[in-house]
Amino acid sequence: MGLLKGSDSVELKVTLPEADHVSAIRALELDPLQAQLRQVVFFDTPGLDLDKAGVVVRARRVQGKGDDSVVKLRPVVPEAMPRELRKSAGFRVEVDGVGDREGHRRGGTRRSR
Repeated sequence: MGLLKGSDSVELKVTLPEADHVSAIRALELDPLQAQLRQVVFFDTPGLDLDKAGVVVRARRVQGKGDDSVVKLRPVVPEAMPRELRKSAGFRVEVDGVGDREGHRRGGTRRSR
């Protein structure tokens, strides 16, 4: 887990087929009526040029909270990031773990509210 060194947070993500949503909700004992609604939009060109360049641009609205936008750069080397950016309250280096496949990445995230 060399990716953890220099990282500020770790996110574990799971993608479930739609057919498994109900069983997952039951297994986790979640109440859909108490769920927090989210609207998430990702931006890219038709040819996915941002993705190919390692850039993720996202806007999000969350029920009961404000909205935010995020720019993620992947991959990043924490030691190579400018000191001012690393110390910025709106910036963090995170590790994304995606399921059980070789999808673990470290990226830099800049958040704006």
